[in-house]
Amino acid sequence: ALAKALYPALRRLSEAEAATGAELHNKFAQDGGAFTLLYGDLSTFFGGLEAKIGPPLPRIRQAMEAEHIAASDSCDYFTTGNYWVTTTPAIEWMFVAEPDKPIAWPVEEKLRGSPAKMRTPMPLHKMQAEIDKVNEQLDRIHEPKLLLDEAFGARLYTGPCFVKYNDRLRGFGPAFEGCKDNMYITTTHVINSVIVKSSKLTRATKVYRGVAGGLLPDRFWVPNEHGVKGGIESAFMSTTFERDVAMHYAQQPGKPALVIEMQMGMIDRGAQLGWISQYEFEAECLFAPLTGLEVQGTRVDGMVLVIEARLSVNLNALTIEQVIGKRKKLLHDMGAAMALEVMEPLRPFGPVAIDVGLKNLKEELEATSLKEDAEWYNTDVNFETAVKSAMEAKRYVLADTERMPMDALSVNLTDWSLAESGRVAKLASWLQAEPAATMLNICKASRSISTEEVSQLAVAVCATTKLESFNLEGCALPVKKLKGTDPVDSLNLSGNKLGVPSGIVIACLIDDNASLTGVNLDGFALPVKKLKGTDPVPSLNFSSKQLGPCSAIVLASLIGGNASLTVADLRYNSLDIESATLLATTAKEKGISLCGITTEQTEADFRPFKNNRCKMQPADCILLTADLAVRTSLTELDISSSNLGGETGCVNKFKVLAK
Repeated sequence: ALAKALYPALRRLSEAEAATGAELHNKFAQDGGAFTLLYGDLSTFFGGLEAKIGPPLPRIRQAMEAEHIAASDSCDYFTTGNYWVTTTPAIEWMFVAEPDKPIAWPVEEKLRGSPAKMRTPMPLHKMQAEIDKVNEQLDRIHEPKLLLDEAFGARLYTGPCFVKYNDRLRGFGPAFEGCKDNMYITTTHVINSVIVKSSKLTRATKVYRGVAGGLLPDRFWVPNEHGVKGGIESAFMSTTFERDVAMHYAQQPGKPALVIEMQMGMIDRGAQLGWISQYEFEAECLFAPLTGLEVQGTRVDGMVLVIEARLSVNLNALTIEQVIGKRKKLLHDMGAAMALEVMEPLRPFGPVAIDVGLKNLKEELEATSLKEDAEWYNTDVNFETAVKSAMEAKRYVLADTERMPMDALSVNLTDWSLAESGRVAKLASWLQAEPAATMLNICKASRSISTEEVSQLAVAVCATTKLESFNLEGCALPVKKLKGTDPVDSLNLSGNKLGVPSGIVIACLIDDNASLTGVNLDGFALPVKKLKGTDPVPSLNFSSKQLGPCSAIVLASLIGGNASLTVADLRYNSLDIESATLLATTAKEKGISLCGITTEQTEADFRPFKNNRCKMQPADCILLTADLAVRTSLTELDISSSNLGGETGCVNKFKVLAK
């Protein structure tokens, strides 16, 4: 009778809810029969996935396929605990990658009563369509897109193979021994990559994870030396958006019930895989391996222990492209470090030289060390070659600085080609940085550089205060005398076969020279002050003086600022098309006749006289175009018997410039 009276009260007492989470935990810990969940510490978190399992193979698809159809466990049957599917890794690979194979696919014994929930193969065209939908969303937020290989990995995970992947990561579990020596390394990295990418699309809400029969380890209850409670989930972590689903899953008669409640944030989010899942109805949110769970609080809901946790997604979680491309990224980072290293030696040459040097380094690296696809660098021999090329690129950029020391009095660059990209700009920057050099020889080095590059050098030479001698074409130009800082009345540089490059430099140097009255470049002294207009005259006659391209360039420069000169007869000299064209352009702008035609003249007779040397030559044809443009009074022109066919294109130039 007493027993009957006490039984209801004792039963109520035994079923009473625990007051706190700790009490409920302790109750089941004392009762026994429950397993303790294993979580890693912070060292596993900071190490990252690659430190835990190693790097993936670069050929992703082939590696994933080999892990499922050619590994030691590929043909071994295993049975899942959730839906009781008995299958092999090889079958599961074909279910995902070759869904059209005529195979009787394994069925879910637990779902025989719910055929609508049973999985069906997803045709590859449908899979690609689903990938495209996700990628449209990723593209809108400027995030990297998913690959087909990643879709394979995600779909494999949502099927039976998840037990193998997770137990392999944890190092224990019912499927661990069955994996044998198969680590599923590349597949794991690919699934991780899907989560990293697609988690950017997940709405930051609460998610739940239900665990039946498990107890949390002490680190979830006792703060560490930093005052933190929690642990690191070694495997992928499946969660649900539905609290009731997690509560239902966690509760089994006589076993501890645990639900972890987690709030996702701006960064710490999982991936919704419903679009690719073999079981879409599960609507799970999947987190990457090595996700941190920090206990914020606990509460008891009935007989369920609820852990309120904060998520920390692993900071080392990378996309598959980032993992595969680590070696190439290392070279990119190496290039960035080299850019900093080359700046200091280039600093004395000025900001232009730094810009040119950095540009050259970038171009060299892109043309050699960084030109291959990321996979290529994962072969040791290739990577070694790329590193060597990077070092050579740095040496190439800095080699030029060794040729141009700041303290040398004489610098000889005759065997140094200025035609190579960036070298002219670097030499000009060096000159502008005021080196100690008084003599600079770039004869031979200046071959094949453009008129614009020569002009760049000319400006730099003009800016120097120490340079006394500049050899551009085999003749040492007296820089200070030409500039007027070492004043002279006249200079004779004839007999040196000076060309357009020397003419450009000389024209630049004498532009501000107030003392120079004459300069002889081709056997005839050019009257500098008359050409400038500082000693004004209306006309000058230079016909038949054997003036060459160098004199023509200097003439064109000097008359550009002359307001008094109207006629400068330059017929019957030794000009080339380039120098004559420059003269014609300047004369047209200034209204100056280059063929001796006055402003009132209506007729011009240029037929040969005296001897054949006085025939109009192709270069004279170019000069005549200026006169046709500025002498509108001219009604008749006779150039019969002139030698206008000596150079290809002269007649065409005549027609175009005349217009």
